Order: sequence, then C-alpha cells, then structure tokens
Amino acid sequence: TFVEDPLYGAVPDTNHPERAYIPNAGSDDTQWTYKHRYQLPSNLEGELVIIQWYYLTANSCNPEGYGDYNFAPLGISGNSLAQCGYPLPSNGVPGKPEQFWNCAEVKISTDCEASTPFPTKQPSVPVTKSPVAVSTPRPTISNAPTFKSAVAESREDSRLIAYLANWQACPTDDMLDAYTHIVIAFAVSYTWSAAKNNCDTSCSVSAPPTCGNQVRQDLIDKWRGQGKKVVLSFGGAGMGGSWPGDSNNCWDYCFGKEDKVSTQLVSIVQKQNLDGIDLDYEYCYDTEGTQSGMCTAKDTSLFPTKASFDTAAQNFLTGITSNLRQKMDALGDNYELTHAPMDSDLDPISKYYQILKDQNENLNYLMPQFYNGYIKVVSDGFTGTGAGAYSAESVYSNLAMDLFPNRPDKVVFGFCVNGCSGTGSNANGQQAVSVLQQVKEFDQGQYSCNGGAFFWVASADASGSWSDPVAAELALTAGCLDGTTPPTPSPQTTTTPNPTTSIAPRPTRPSTSQPTDSPPTTTTSPSSSVIPQPTRPNTSQPTDSPPMTTPSPSSSAIPQPTRPNTSQPTSAVTSEPTRASKPPTTSPPTATPNPTRSVTPSPTISKAPTFKEPVTSKPTNAPIEVGPSFAVFDAALGAPRCASAASSCDSGDLLKGSSCSEPNGSNSVDECVDGSRAIQSIERISVASLSGEVFREGDMVAVAADVHAWVDGQSDVTVDIYHAVSASYPIWSLVHSEVVNGGMATVRANHGLPGGSPTQAFRFNIRHGGQPETGCSGGQWDDVDDLILHVEPEVITTTTTTALPRVKARHALFD
Repeated sequence: TFVEDPLYGAVPDTNHPERAYIPNAGSDDTQWTYKHRYQLPSNLEGELVIIQWYYLTANSCNPEGYGDYNFAPLGISGNSLAQCGYPLPSNGVPGKPEQFWNCAEVKISTDCEASTPFPTKQPSVPVTKSPVAVSTPRPTISNAPTFKSAVAESREDSRLIAYLANWQACPTDDMLDAYTHIVIAFAVSYTWSAAKNNCDTSCSVSAPPTCGNQVRQDLIDKWRGQGKKVVLSFGGAGMGGSWPGDSNNCWDYCFGKEDKVSTQLVSIVQKQNLDGIDLDYEYCYDTEGTQSGMCTAKDTSLFPTKASFDTAAQNFLTGITSNLRQKMDALGDNYELTHAPMDSDLDPISKYYQILKDQNENLNYLMPQFYNGYIKVVSDGFTGTGAGAYSAESVYSNLAMDLFPNRPDKVVFGFCVNGCSGTGSNANGQQAVSVLQQVKEFDQGQYSCNGGAFFWVASADASGSWSDPVAAELALTAGCLDGTTPPTPSPQTTTTPNPTTSIAPRPTRPSTSQPTDSPPTTTTSPSSSVIPQPTRPNTSQPTDSPPMTTPSPSSSAIPQPTRPNTSQPTSAVTSEPTRASKPPTTSPPTATPNPTRSVTPSPTISKAPTFKEPVTSKPTNAPIEVGPSFAVFDAALGAPRCASAASSCDSGDLLKGSSCSEPNGSNSVDECVDGSRAIQSIERISVASLSGEVFREGDMVAVAADVHAWVDGQSDVTVDIYHAVSASYPIWSLVHSEVVNGGMATVRANHGLPGGSPTQAFRFNIRHGGQPETGCSGGQWDDVDDLILHVEPEVITTTTTTALPRVKARHALFD
C-alpha cells in the first residue's frame, strides 16, 4: 500500500491504494529522482520474496481511475486523452500504453533479533584541501553530526535557512537537522486557481498550513525545541509577479491595508508560536520607471494611473515593514523580520532597494534570491560573468556595504536547489559550497563573516544531501560575529566555476551634476547599474489558414519556474513561476561610500557595466565591408557568434534558409523561433565598425542583412532590426524597420553600441504583415536570426581627487 511521497507530496489514491503517482518529467529536467514509501502486508515473510515494480504511463491514454485522482499536490492538470483499452497487453506489446516492470528479491523475517544487523556507517571525512596562500590551513571538517550543532544553533551569522513549501510533504529529521531556520511558505490572501488565483479583495490572510497542506503545530514546537527558528513567509509569486504574462494581482487589494495585514500576520505568529515574518514581494512598485509595461494585470479600477499604483505599492512596502517591526517588538524580543527580494530588484537606484535601505534598522537580515537567471553563480561563481551578464558580487557588495553599512552578516545568500533548470540556476551542495567559499575569500576576506545561505526548497534536500556540505562550510565561521569563531578566509578550491567571460571593472565618467555646498567626496565602492532580465516572446501556433494582413502578436512566454510548480494547494498556497525581465535603465548609477576602504583617493570604478542610451542614425547606403572575422555557432547562446575582438562580424552561410532548413534551427538567443511555415528568410547578417577599429562601447557600426522575401500582394513584408545589450539576457530595442519587395534584398542601418555587456546581439526579423513587436513577430510565415558580437569596454580617462570620502553617519558597529 502506498503511504507517502516525501519528495513531491503525492497523496494516496483511495480507489487504487497500491498506486503512487509521479510528477511530469519537466518538473525537474536535471534529476529524475522519485522516492515513495509503501507498507507491506503485516503477515508477509519468507526467505525469498519477490517485490515487483510496475510503471504504467499516461502519455498515450488514461489508465482506469486516472481522471479521478487528485493531482493538485503535483501541479499536474488533467488531460484530454482517451481511456486505455482493457485488458492491457500482459507483455507490454503493442506499446500503447507504455508499461515497464522490474523486480527485487528480498528476505522478509519476523524474527528481527536473529537478523544480522547492518554495519554502522562510519562518518566520512573529506580530504583536506591545500590552501593557496601561506596562512592558517583550512580545518578538516568531519561529516559526523557534531559539525551540525555549530550551525544549527540560531546565530546572527552563518545561518542556514530552508524554505518549506507548505503544500509539499513534511520534512524528515535527517533533512532538517542542520538548518538554523525553517521558513514556512506561504501565507497568502487568495485561494488557488489554475488560470488566476482568486484574490480576497479585503486582503484577509488566513492561518497557513505548515506542510502537507496541514497545520502541524506539533512540528513547529518540535523544531523550535531543537533550537531552530521557524519563520512565516507572506507573499510569493501567486500574489502577483512582475514577469510578462503573469495574471495575478492579489497584492493590489493589500495596498493601503498595511495596518490590517500586519495585525493578521502578527496574530498568526503569536498563535502558532513562530519566530518572525519574511516578506516575499515579487510584484511591481515602479511602473512609471524601471518596470514600465510590467504588471499589466493590476486592477486599474483601483489604480487608474501608473503614479497612483506606484505610490500605493511603495507605501505598502514601507508601511508593512515598519508596522510588522513595531507590532512584533510589542510581543517581546527576538522576533525576526526579513525580506526575500529578487536580485533584479536590488540595484541601488531601484525604489525597492531604497525602501529597504530606509528600513534597514527594522530588518534582522535580507535574503536576496540569486537564482533568477541573469546572475548565474553556478557557472560564473561569485565575481565572474559570462553565462550571466552580471556578477553576484556587484549586488552582494551593495547590500553588505551600503544597504547594511559594513554588515555582511546581514546578507543571506540565496540558492535554488531544484526547479530552476530553466534559468540555469540549480545549485547542488558542492556548487553552493564553492560559491560560499568565494564569498569568504573576496577582497582578502572582507565578507568572511557573513549571513550564511538560504535555499529553495526543503523537499529537494533529501536526507540532507544539500544542506550537509553547506552546513560544514558555514560551520567554519559560525559564531564569527560574537567572536567565538575567528573568521578566516576559505582557500580557493579546484571546484570554483570558471567564468565564461571575465570582465575587468570599467571606469565611469565623472559626475556632471550641479555643485552643492557640500565638500567634494571620493567614491570608493559604487553601486551597480540596473540589471535587465530577459523577455522571451513566444511564437504563435501554426495554422492551416493563409497569411493574414495582421498576424496576432505573440504572447510573452513564462520561462521555467524559479520555484517549482509542484502543487495545486487546497487552500492558501501558491506555486511559483519564474521571474521575467526588467528593462534597462539609462540613469547613471549612484555612488556608494564604503566605510571599510582606505581613505586614499581612487578613480570611480563601476562594479557592474552601466547602460548608456543607444544612438541610432538613418540607414547608410554605403556597402558594408566584410572583415576577416566570421561567426561560428554558439550552442550555449543559440546563434552565430564572433567571440573575440574584431572590427567586423559576418554570419557567413550559418543563417541560410529558415525554420528547419537552417543549419542550427532558428538561430535565436531566446525562445523566439521561426514560423512553422516560414517562407521568408534572413540569409546573412554582417556588422562592421565605421571607425575600422574593433567593436567598442560608444562606437557606431553598420549592420546589414541579405533577405529573401515572398510577397503575396495582400500584406507588406517588413524587415525589423533589433539590438540587445546582452545576448545572454536580451532586451530588444528596435533599430530600424523597412518594407521590402519580393526576391532578394539588403537591409541596412547604422547603430551606436551602448555599454553594459561585452556580448551584444543584433536581430533581423522578417515578417508578413503585422507591426514591430518586442523582438519576435512569431508569425507562421516569418523568420528570425541573430548575430552575436564581442564589444570591448569604452576607454575613458579618469582623474582622482584629493578630498577625503564623506560617509553618511549611521548607527555605529565598532568603537
């Protein structure tokens, strides 16, 4: 009899108690791991007992009882397949439905005393790593349970925090023995619905389940008795997200109700004997600025203008934080308050960052999510870029040195263990350890005493497979804040991911703002620029109809979930989609003083590339000179690429044809694909520097493409040229559109290369009818192709000043 699914939370089928159901293969395309618990008959014994495993698929027809099962915890909706014909073939032939068998021979005895006990597994000791520098050697840590106690005590540093999805199965003791904190996710103000969650328009927050869709006060009390802190998370993606295509807007009905919402949350904390509250806000707050065009599901009857919405959202973030702090303090000491923002919201010029900075004294720590796609610590490590456009260090440093001045112990590094394969952000235990070591080693150990790590999600940490190595790493510095463990930088290891492209910091232009009466300052640790996320348009489905004058625009596709959508909660529970893109900003970055740096003046250095407004001129009729640099197909990015510095880049024959006739498919850096019946074709793309020098930020280039157009006399055929600052996370800006005649044609334009990324891309999209879209027309007759080029940083002369840096006074940490 099936008893439990500890990994995905499948519930027993009362009509077929012998069955266990598994989630879609796409729920985790990196580890096809399933774990089920069964109960054998009580009177079963024998020297040779055969246990048979039988797997029946439902990808061609539905087995008996399939349509009656509750798939909600697995996040699977029903299908329209027909019922399988019974009886099923006993040998699996023909293979519809597919059937699989396997067997195990075991001995089952009722005389356990006489059985030979299994040998006790001795704890393994990892090999001691040799330090790179001549310093105190890194201590060898045993995997015996003794190391866990050093972390599992709830400290103010080196935390190990696990998010527990309350619609999934309750964790076992061996999963959570190393955790310092358990975050129950989520308390919400809606009931789940597949198309759109049903928001409570009064923003009533009911008591959430703990795990397994049940309130488990016994487990909360047990975990707290073991010294762990149990925190309630309010929000999550189901309340509404800023990514394209999200239809949820339940946050709208909480705006203006900060006092009511905070009272409800604190009441839950008090009744369930919890230790604090986490706010997981992934919705918009600046639709007039950096989030223009996002959160289109917002209730315009409540907020008729962007300004009214932004004001309400920002007031809510400020008010809910200060209200929660005040009301939890009234309950007593040691209640924790934190936020878990997406890292895309943590540029210092973002409104959310500024609110968090203003509220920093109300927060115990912050949990930035470093798994939303554009920062890829698994591939690039802490300081690198390449697979991702920006480094985690650029965000982390602003949090540790500016938002919390000189307090890295208040920054808890966020990892995703399972469910983030769509953004390339799944991190196993050893990969997380490598990143945490790099954090400690950075800048001669500046962040060696840090806030620790959190991860999504506890169900992926089977038997502590992820948390054990991470806890061992954190144990090396646990207690560093109170001096019980001297912080020593971790040595470099051979497991550190090498960045695909290493970018040296690029000087920024000196400030041209109006002078003030204040003395001049020297910037020593500036903030990073706003970091874009990708918008990946989907293509329209093929039809049998002839081309229309105006094809339907494509809708924005939601990438793989950052948090796995493994459930359909029975009550106030949400599943988590991926965060989508933010547009770049053209505002200059703000300067961030670093109180720990030397007062020796230094040039202003940017931690992350800054975006400059691209310049577009009218097309030139001058022929493009094809230089010696020909592109090669980059499988990781999905398009032809000139990877090294050059004055020209040419696709050669890599783009000839369209759709399946192209050598490498659609040749696009995102999810935009050629139409299923594409008869228009981009044949070749070339880019050349007008200066004759290598491609460099700020330079003008001539871009051209040979196209083959088919004209039916009913609709225009148009070629759109787009540019993206980052090929890894493209935000497409329209450069030029031109209607072409039938047959071969060449379309040209001049464009200025902005700063922001060394790997930039041009896109040509030839479409039948329609209007310019966000980089992808998606029509069934259309073709799209990209060309990626390497762009060198702009050379800027910098000067230094002789004034000492002036740091804004805040609460002192040290005398």
